[in-house]
Amino acid sequence: MDNNNFPRRNRQVSKKRGFMDRQGVYAIAVACLILVGVAAYFTFDSFSSTAARPTPEGQQALIAQTPRPTTAPVIKTPEPTKAPEPTAAPVVQVVKESMAKPFDYEVLRPYSPEDPIYFESLKEWTVHTGADLSAKAGTQVKACLSGTVTAVVNDAALGYTITITSDGGRKLVYSNLATLDQVKKGQKVKKGDVISTLGNSASSTKGDPAHLHLEYYLNDKPKDPIAAME
Repeated sequence: MDNNNFPRRNRQVSKKRGFMDRQGVYAIAVACLILVGVAAYFTFDSFSSTAARPTPEGQQALIAQTPRPTTAPVIKTPEPTKAPEPTAAPVVQVVKESMAKPFDYEVLRPYSPEDPIYFESLKEWTVHTGADLSAKAGTQVKACLSGTVTAVVNDAALGYTITITSDGGRKLVYSNLATLDQVKKGQKVKKGDVISTLGNSASSTKGDPAHLHLEYYLNDKPKDPIAAME
């Protein structure tokens, strides 16, 4: 055996040990650096977490600054309004003008629209939708109501006839007059105005004494003129 080989082997071993020793030192150094880095990371993270947490004073400040949630407004559903009750229309009372007598008269024939009465001049029984009021011939005939003259005619059966229409649907027909010269159609007359004189112009009652055949209508329905007078 060559003894010179031993020192060479020892040298090689020494070289390997030195290399390993250096590698170990490096590994330890790297491990230490890693440990230091990890410790620094956790230390910084802990510090950051602590700094992020507010102090009690800070918590109060945050609570004071944090807006409190406002309570949602209570929306009240409006109650349905009641329809106004219809007010009753005011009752307008129209005071009708009273009806006056055309002159001082005697009743020759009364108003009789249902029961026939006997006409001496006609020699027959018939209903009577007016009233025959007698007086001296030439007696002034006055308007029983104020109104408008709506007709001035010479009727074949009733003779000279004047119709006056008044308010309230009232109408008076004056027949068997002596003249038509005192009023005209469309003329306004007042109650008590003279509209003609008493005559005997009706052909149907030529044999009767002078009288006024007076008809009274309320809303075109015949009524008793004597009952309507004052």
